[in-house]
Amino acid sequence: IRRPPRSTLFPYTTLFRSTGNLTLQSGGASSDTASVIISGASVNNSGTITNSGGGTGSTMISAVIGPNVTGVIQNSATSSLILSGINTYTSDTNINAGVLQVDGSIASLNTFVNPGGTLAGIGTIGGSVNNSGVVSPGDSPGKLTINSGYTQNSNGTLHIEIGGLSPGVNSDLLAVNGIASLSGTLQLVRINSFSPSAGNQVIILTAGSGLNNTTFDTVQSDFTGMVIAKVVYDPNDVRIVFVLSSFVTPGL
Repeated sequence: IRRPPRSTLFPYTTLFRSTGNLTLQSGGASSDTASVIISGASVNNSGTITNSGGGTGSTMISAVIGPNVTGVIQNSATSSLILSGINTYTSDTNINAGVLQVDGSIASLNTFVNPGGTLAGIGTIGGSVNNSGVVSPGDSPGKLTINSGYTQNSNGTLHIEIGGLSPGVNSDLLAVNGIASLSGTLQLVRINSFSPSAGNQVIILTAGSGLNNTTFDTVQSDFTGMVIAKVVYDPNDVRIVFVLSSFVTPGL
């Protein structure tokens, strides 16, 4: 992840422990590229934590967001919120705009990816995820884990980068420990100039409790030409199998 050149660091042992909401802003102007970095032991206010602002710098919280917090809200379309700690709050997480990148873990029972919002990262979501926006596993690429269920609605997108045949290593993987209920769009993006051969395959989604007899409504793929991507639904996973295009005559 490229870090902005300037940052504001709050390295307190207990950063914020009070009654009320905490609002973080990367800057009021779109030209502001400063980053806000919050480190230390904990953020444990009895209220919500909201990331907003018009700047393009990121806000990183490595301090633990504690159980008193009543919600985490990502509201900035231009400033991403990065959570890298082992967070213990169980209230809802709402991603209304921009990117929430979970590289640590959150214990939130419900995470809502709303239209205009994106959930990304290589961490763990403790509860369920309801996707009406974009879920993009990894830090380009990588593995994102959901400990409970995953529901993708008709207006949701699962964004998967494929740069090789190792799930979670050189290709994205969404690992769901519960049920994955699928709908909406699957978006397959080629990275690192990956050129698969016919017969190659890679798992992009696992579901410990199955797929609930569901599939994606639409598939958008960068893999066009002689070798194309075919989506295969198994009882507990979704695979991409690369096959010869119907326009290719075998042996030629």
